[in-house]
Order: sequence, then C-alpha cells, then structure tokens
Amino acid sequence: MNEADMLFDAAEFEKMTAATFARLAADAGSEDLRQKLLQHQSTIQQHQRQFADLMAQKAGQRNPV
Repeated sequence: MNEADMLFDAAEFEKMTAATFARLAADAGSEDLRQKLLQHQSTIQQHQRQFADLMAQKAGQRNPV
C-alpha cells in the first residue's frame, strides 16, 4: 500500500468517525458531552481539509476543495 492509499483510507475513516460524533452529539444527554463530541468532529474536519490540501499538492494542483 502506498502513501496516498494510506492517507485516503485514514481520511475515509475520519469522515465516518466525524459523522458518528455528530450523531452522538445530537443525542447527548449533557451539554458538556455534546460540546466535547462537536470539538472532536471539528478536529476531524480540520484533518480532512489538511488531507485535501496534501492530495492537491501531490497532484500538482492548488486546492480541490
């Protein structure tokens, strides 16, 4: 498996994880838990943007997003 494949797999995993955190936050029983879950989701979305930038650099583009 090459580096691009590993990065893509990691990004896909993070995308699924972010969606899970969003669903859990919607059902959270406490505001503190909801905020923590939303913070994790935000961090994952930041990682996804960084991944898109990295893939664009590898492809010789500026920014596909």
